[in-house]
Amino acid sequence: MVCKGPAQPTVFGAVRNTFTLGSLGLSFNISYKLGYYFRKPALSYNDLLNNWSGLSAYTQRWQKPGDEKFTNVPSISYTDNAARDLFYANSAVMVGKADNIRLEDVNLSYEKNNFHWGSLHLQRLKLYMYVSNLGTIWKADRSGPDPRYLGPKESARYSLMLNVTF
Repeated sequence: MVCKGPAQPTVFGAVRNTFTLGSLGLSFNISYKLGYYFRKPALSYNDLLNNWSGLSAYTQRWQKPGDEKFTNVPSISYTDNAARDLFYANSAVMVGKADNIRLEDVNLSYEKNNFHWGSLHLQRLKLYMYVSNLGTIWKADRSGPDPRYLGPKESARYSLMLNVTF
């Protein structure tokens, strides 16, 4: 057995920066998680042959003698061998460093006191645009998937908010 390291980050945190210029404001949050490992999704020939579902790793499989120098993906076996798939999925080559730095959110705002627009008079108007889940800036394992999303990746979320004081 090979122990690569912890599955939870040993060092983590975030930095939020806020900039203002007159009525405009911009803030963003950058988070980091370091010192941990994750198990990459592995190609399962059982799933490929029985359910027609697989990963792009199939194209990188061992096909001829000498390929073992360039790939860790086993050759295809046309017999249903779940133990072989399980052995590969739990092998050390399927473990990668999960260290990453992410852009978590961006907030753009406009704030105006004593806002007048035609006959409309407001004591305060604040308009926000918030975008979250923007993605990875850096990750230690460049060959593997995003350690936060081993399944389908979540898309960015957008919010538009209006705060009015009469």
